[in-house]
Amino acid sequence: MKTFLRVEFLKNKRRKFIYPLIIITGLTALWFYMTMIRVTMSPSTTFKIDQNYLLMNFMIVNGVFIPLFLSVLASQISNIEFENRMWSILSVNNQSQRQLLNTKIIYGTFFLFTYWLVEIAVAQLVGHWTHITFDGHLFLITSVALGLALFVIFLFQMILSFFFKRQSIGLIVGIIGSFIALMTSGFLPDFVLRWLPIEYVALASPIKLTNGTQIIINPNFLFNFTLIFIVGIALLVLSQILAERRGNRL
Repeated sequence: MKTFLRVEFLKNKRRKFIYPLIIITGLTALWFYMTMIRVTMSPSTTFKIDQNYLLMNFMIVNGVFIPLFLSVLASQISNIEFENRMWSILSVNNQSQRQLLNTKIIYGTFFLFTYWLVEIAVAQLVGHWTHITFDGHLFLITSVALGLALFVIFLFQMILSFFFKRQSIGLIVGIIGSFIALMTSGFLPDFVLRWLPIEYVALASPIKLTNGTQIIINPNFLFNFTLIFIVGIALLVLSQILAERRGNRL
């Protein structure tokens, strides 16, 4: 595994796909910052500007950009194998498809963790700049929920990109996911979101809007969080089975 991971870093060292990831990360942070500043400077607002409002907007904005971010990431780290016909090389050298997949998942997780750290830091800074105090464990819970949703969506995108030569499939799914999140602001009913892994950031949010004016703790949060966790395990197991089967066919 260490050899695979070292090779993965070397293969992607000179590639430029990191630049769109940086741009998307920056846009997410900027959009969230501008949203909060605009609301706090408004003379009148429907909502109380507190940690609940900030965390709700934090998850909404991330829900818009994360599907695009992860579709680009999964596509780029998978596409290099199709370009270099790595599948045939692995077959000749009797190497494991599953090892390659797991290496890419670990490699991609570095980017997920970096994105997560940046956005969490931005949320804390925006809270400081807007004089919002984080009380209790809600910020920590939201951070963990975002991290889980990030990883599960990444697994979903990796299955689309690693096992299908047409990288446009994963990219289109990511674009559609971002479009849906933008158009609905993450306020689709939970029972709909549960069937859409690409929208799991919205499902993972512990904060929800009711009656168009009231921001509350989502009473279904624990169930949703558990469901996302189970789906993540299922996707991981599915990816291992698919990788093993493709390895046997080569």
